Amino acid sequence: MIRAVVSALSIGGVLVLLDKAWSFGSAELSAPQAMLMKIVTEGVMNGNLPWGLIFIGIACTAIFEILRLPALAVAIGIYLPLELSAPIMIGGLLRAIMDKKNKSEEKKNSNGVLFSSGLIAGEGAAYVYQYYLQEYAR
Repeated sequence: MIRAVVSALSIGGVLVLLDKAWSFGSAELSAPQAMLMKIVTEGVMNGNLPWGLIFIGIACTAIFEILRLPALAVAIGIYLPLELSAPIMIGGLLRAIMDKKNKSEEKKNSNGVLFSSGLIAGEGAAYVYQYYLQEYAR
């Protein structure tokens, strides 16, 4: 329980710091996932959700699933900007190449996933440290 509370407060604090420094939706911190959630939340709360777009998304997802295409990958490619979706595609291609090269099933996922998670966490920590230096270490 303590870990959950500390994690929630830490993440909440980091989000507040990031918003104060650059504000979500700006050029410096585009945050497409956060903006998408903001649009959906405001649409639900204000009663003006763009239902036409939601039904188009549902229909596209159904078609992708029927055709056995990865609907989540297509959705990410649609709403993320190119500078974020291109590295995801390159990572997927590298993964496919490595899977073909290494046929063994042992340790297939653990090292790569662990390394990638470390990179993501390190990037987040670096941004928090950068903000701290900009705001408090003057």
